[in-house]
Amino acid sequence: QVDARKVGPRLGSRVQEIIKAGKEGDFEVEEDGRIRILDELLAPDEASIVYRAKEGLNVAASKGIVVSLDTTLTEELELEGRARDLIRAIQRLRKESGLELHDRITLSITGAKDILQHHEALITEGTNATLGETSQNSSAIDLDGTKVTICFEKR
Repeated sequence: QVDARKVGPRLGSRVQEIIKAGKEGDFEVEEDGRIRILDELLAPDEASIVYRAKEGLNVAASKGIVVSLDTTLTEELELEGRARDLIRAIQRLRKESGLELHDRITLSITGAKDILQHHEALITEGTNATLGETSQNSSAIDLDGTKVTICFEKR
């Protein structure tokens, strides 16, 4: 990113050409920290390197290292997030009913077929449960606009 106010007086009419070339990535960083854009050398206070991510990516840079993460939420990630929300709800209900962490439960869930189909193991391991039929300790929760009924009993 070229600071036009600082280089404008020195570069005159070329400033826009230099800015454009810099934005297009047509530059080199010299060992002394100066930035060469086309045939001009710019001091660190005249230009800086700015990392900008494409849509759906987050970029961070520090000390010459650049990390780019794809932050696009896929259907699979959203489903996993809903499974983790369900686990938190079950854990809260367990706690409210006086169960200890080590207590095993039989768990019945209705209204979350898609989550159970893909993340049954995550849910049962995360709640110390086995899926089965029970109607005890029934609670209805709202899971992202979907009504889910959770029933459980200590085994």
